[in-house]
Amino acid sequence: MKMKLWIELILLFVGVPTVLALDVSPIIKVIPLVLGVSYLSYHVIKAKLFTKEHLIGTIHFPAVMWWRITIFLVLSTIVAFYFIPDEIFQIVIKKPFLWLGVVIVYSCTSVYAQEFVYRTFFFHRYKDLISPTALLWINAIVFGIAHAMFRNYYVVFLTFLGGLVFALTFVKTKSLLVTSIEHAIYGAWLFTLGIGQDLAFPEA
Repeated sequence: MKMKLWIELILLFVGVPTVLALDVSPIIKVIPLVLGVSYLSYHVIKAKLFTKEHLIGTIHFPAVMWWRITIFLVLSTIVAFYFIPDEIFQIVIKKPFLWLGVVIVYSCTSVYAQEFVYRTFFFHRYKDLISPTALLWINAIVFGIAHAMFRNYYVVFLTFLGGLVFALTFVKTKSLLVTSIEHAIYGAWLFTLGIGQDLAFPEA
């Protein structure tokens, strides 16, 4: 059983993202994506993960999470002022409605979907596969690999770190909602600063 789960994990969370990152025909990319989503959806329904417990979880915001967010906001702002002083906050100034729309759609759809797959499904499906600590690191690694489609090593490393943070929050809180809120804050702030283009956010 464990071997089957390992093969499944590698195919879903390494194989599919790798194909999406290749410079090949879109048709070739669509086939494994559709198969992967279909397979994952089947097991989500089978495991009955569409419950309040799994879709929301406990509403608990640990203090360490707010400390991490504060440090991230401060450091990322300093970096942006140093490297792109002419671009910082331009999306908010020039296109406030686009900025607001992207933040809302990104937070409510992209972030929530990512966290459901990479945290709720992943930790439920593979919880007995390996030790909790090792599984947490694997989760962060595959989350970074998921962003290989952007073909930017910096983005992969950044999302690996983000994945580690979000995995820690999810394991500590057992809450998809809380983890999604933290994820949304990080992503929306990068977009607000004007350094989110590599993550497919629109430019000012």
